Amino acid sequence: MNPVLATARSYLEAGLGVLPIRLDGTKAPALQRGHSYLRERPTLEDLEAWFSRGQHGIAIPSGRVSGNLETLDFETVAVCTQWKELVEAQLPGLVGRLTLCRTPGHLDPKGGIHVRYRCPELEIPGSTKLAGQAETDAWGDLVRNARGDLVYQALIETRGEGGYAIAPGSPPATHPSGRLWQHLSGPPLTELPNVTSIEREILLTSARALNRWIDVRDQKHTQPGSNERLLPGDDFNACGPDWAEILEPHGWVRVRANGSVRFWRRPGKDRGISATTDFCRAGELGLLHVFTSNAPPFDMQGTYSKFRAWTLLNHRGDFKAAARDLISKGFGENMSPRGGAATSRIAGSNGECPAEPRSTRTEIELPEPPPWPEPPDDLIYQGLAGEITQLIEPQTEADPLAVLVQILVMFGNACGRHAHWRVEETCHYGNLYCCLVGETAKGRKGTAKDRALRAFDCVSDRWHERIASGLSSGEGLIMAVSDPTYKTHHIKQRGRVVDTQQILDNPGVADKRLLIVEPEFARVLRVLDREGNTLSARLREAWDHGNLVSMTKASCRATGAHLSLIAHITRIELRKSLTSVDAANGLANRFLWFAVRRSKLLPLGGERIDLGTRAHKLALAVEQAQTGTREIPFDRETMAFWQDEVYARLTKGRPGLLGAITNRAESQVRRLALLYALLDFCPEVRMAHLLAALAMWDYSERSCAWIFGDSTGDSKADEILEALKAAGEHGLTQTNIRDLFGRNEPKAALGEALALLIEAGLITAEKRSTGGRAAKVFRLVGGTTKTTEVKKATEQGVASNSSPEPLRQKGPTQ
Repeated sequence: MNPVLATARSYLEAGLGVLPIRLDGTKAPALQRGHSYLRERPTLEDLEAWFSRGQHGIAIPSGRVSGNLETLDFETVAVCTQWKELVEAQLPGLVGRLTLCRTPGHLDPKGGIHVRYRCPELEIPGSTKLAGQAETDAWGDLVRNARGDLVYQALIETRGEGGYAIAPGSPPATHPSGRLWQHLSGPPLTELPNVTSIEREILLTSARALNRWIDVRDQKHTQPGSNERLLPGDDFNACGPDWAEILEPHGWVRVRANGSVRFWRRPGKDRGISATTDFCRAGELGLLHVFTSNAPPFDMQGTYSKFRAWTLLNHRGDFKAAARDLISKGFGENMSPRGGAATSRIAGSNGECPAEPRSTRTEIELPEPPPWPEPPDDLIYQGLAGEITQLIEPQTEADPLAVLVQILVMFGNACGRHAHWRVEETCHYGNLYCCLVGETAKGRKGTAKDRALRAFDCVSDRWHERIASGLSSGEGLIMAVSDPTYKTHHIKQRGRVVDTQQILDNPGVADKRLLIVEPEFARVLRVLDREGNTLSARLREAWDHGNLVSMTKASCRATGAHLSLIAHITRIELRKSLTSVDAANGLANRFLWFAVRRSKLLPLGGERIDLGTRAHKLALAVEQAQTGTREIPFDRETMAFWQDEVYARLTKGRPGLLGAITNRAESQVRRLALLYALLDFCPEVRMAHLLAALAMWDYSERSCAWIFGDSTGDSKADEILEALKAAGEHGLTQTNIRDLFGRNEPKAALGEALALLIEAGLITAEKRSTGGRAAKVFRLVGGTTKTTEVKKATEQGVASNSSPEPLRQKGPTQ
């Protein structure tokens, strides 16, 4: 057997796909329909026909056909060396486990490098460019195309689903240089290593960190202006603060440095690299390069000057407002055309106000954070869930409320669709969606989840197998709780169909309970914003009635699904990622939102708690809640209280974003009260259960006010509101407001935004005499904000004459 055929057979026997390649240096498939072998593996007979005389090179397709194989293609050894240093700094030993092959290459006389591995945890996406640079000629000058644009030169790419890479064992003629692909280090191709999805992410982000290419869309605000007029943004780029002062206040963490180049990790992430500073450059300016899709307000593979990054982080991308802010801080000068001294652009018309020294300009005033919401009433610690939380609290840094809330959500999911309450023809079960909002890492949201989950160790009905994460599409969600599907089998006699028979195609999922835990909820919110994604609609259906149907796939459906959701996110990520559409379509108000933070400092960590009889009691409560299908009504006293004191307050609507997020109050309170009753083994909801649910809801409302503040959910209304705050008692006319938007916004759209603010009671409109046609002036209502309205409303909570033993509260540590 010739060596090429022997090598190809060893690859096939190792579970790899094989594709024959021409020996003309083009590296193209040798088959007219070779693309079919990118999806399916050939037979031994195919290999005999292709390689028996050594007439072809060998390529290994990536993706599913080769067991979720992915290849990283490095054009130069130097770039690969830099990449290995970054990976080793984050996860020592990972590179040594991978398969590395030397390639002939064309940018480097030493050749390039192929790095191969498998990732069984996910489907490998298509080939992707990870890092590149502007192409240069033999003299080092930049190369431009016919239109004058810089030419992109790839440095690192992936070969993913639908792609392939040449393998060792191919004849020299496979490459135009006549050189060979050779195994370099790590396991051979026949023993490819597996990596986890987290390890794969480290490999890819380390590659993206080496990108030097600047997207032409991102070159705005990077070059200095005219010598006659130094703009504040150009001045800020040249003499502004260090990158650390721009990024760190927003949760970015510096991972490591290499000279002036620094590597950063985005907020909400505890490992890996998300961006670089001063690696990509535009002339003399060092830029921020972001290579993660989960770092709002920055885009994937975006490059940003200091001024642009600071504007996005602090002024929501409003460059006019940012420029005004920088002028007030002394940035930007008018340069005298006669060579006179420079004067500050904020000086008076006579130029007597001296420019602020540049050494003092690096201080950027950040807005004061909103006050933390008032803590919840101790009524929330009612019953068994409160007892378990009290036992855990002394031994954890997590917020006790975060532990309690996640116990309630987990309990409601474990109970399934049995105990319920009814409103007309609609049954409401105990499935809840909650989102814990707090600082990344320091908020201890994940710690609280682990503590809560530990309480369910005694639940023995395989519920733990129904916990998942990774929401991405409506169809994927349906498949996790899908019904059985059947296909029609035609029975034929003598070529004619004489009968049909239904055959089971997919057995579906018997246990319709599903608890989804999303520690990176910002990623899910961005998925929801993609055009055509149906996840939002399916999540709303799951909360309402549990019957999920795909409009695009008739066979994709689920009935009686019992879905609960626990999400973790930071306040900054939430405010930037939650769109007005998510709020308006009702997804946001199906969530309970809670502000949480670290409760105390335990340098050595807390001890493991033996919950003893309480854990067994919790398992018994789950078992009893699953007995039959029964309604849990109010008792007589609680029903009267609900009708006379509670229902009208909960159903009172509020305008704006805060109203959209909290206008499902009565349903949320009722579901919470149901869970408190089930945890007490009660056949009906009693006063203590309703009071506990109301206290929980009141804190959720206060949390929403802290999270969303004065935001209306309408970007135009929010911008008008900020401008009116700056205008003070003088207010703004209709002309002023049109100028605010550069006279580009339709009058109807501005009218709707103004109407929303007036309806919310945030602004007033009055006519002012001008000697001609009266002008309409809008002013901010003095001292009235949505936050204060919410505080007044939530302070009108329901009082109680009795409360459980108060939970020991520790001073929160920021």
